[in-house]
Amino acid sequence: MAFDPPLRSEMGAVVLRALRDPSGSVFPIETVNDFISQAMADLSAYRPKEGREVAAWPLDLPPAAPFGDFTSVWKVEFRVSQSNNYVVTIGVPYGDSNSAENRAGWDFYGGELILPPFWLTRLDAAAGDRPSEMVVWGYQDRTLPVAETDVLDLTDATDYNCVLTHCKALGFELLTHDRALYQQWLAATNNTDVSPTQLSGMAGQAEGTFQRTRSRNTKMRRVPSGDYLYAH
Repeated sequence: MAFDPPLRSEMGAVVLRALRDPSGSVFPIETVNDFISQAMADLSAYRPKEGREVAAWPLDLPPAAPFGDFTSVWKVEFRVSQSNNYVVTIGVPYGDSNSAENRAGWDFYGGELILPPFWLTRLDAAAGDRPSEMVVWGYQDRTLPVAETDVLDLTDATDYNCVLTHCKALGFELLTHDRALYQQWLAATNNTDVSPTQLSGMAGQAEGTFQRTRSRNTKMRRVPSGDYLYAH
């Protein structure tokens, strides 16, 4: 069964149950939503969303230029459609400044794909009057939810688990730092048997669980390659 990401409201309800406050009488929904947004933002750092974008050639100029949603890029291809339904694919190399053989290539800076004049001229010549497109692979930040009905930008169950354990850690950490909130939590959630020492242990356990989850599920990013130009 395919993973079905939850709404922000659904995730909020799960977080409240994890914090032993299912009715939301202690943690206001605004605070829970802040937990979710912080966890989603952190998720973008250690489990970036993989993206692939196709744009017609010639590319639009800023501010409508494509590929601006990427935080990093690792592969660029140029495709030219032939009359016989055959597609010529040209791999554009990365302009690695540390590589003596490939200093003329694409670069990505400030959310903008940069192609030197050499490549613009070459790709224009390859395209001619035929339909052409540029395909870019890279990584993107998660979209942060702004409404209760927004579907969380989660790819799989691992993403879900990472966000939940992070929110739980943030909630128990807040309880240890806010005496008034802790007293309210004791009375409103029938947790009167939880001493400050026990709460500190619960917060440490939640943080440890999150850190283990985070380190176990960190996704390594592909790095741009300075390989030679190829076409097929």
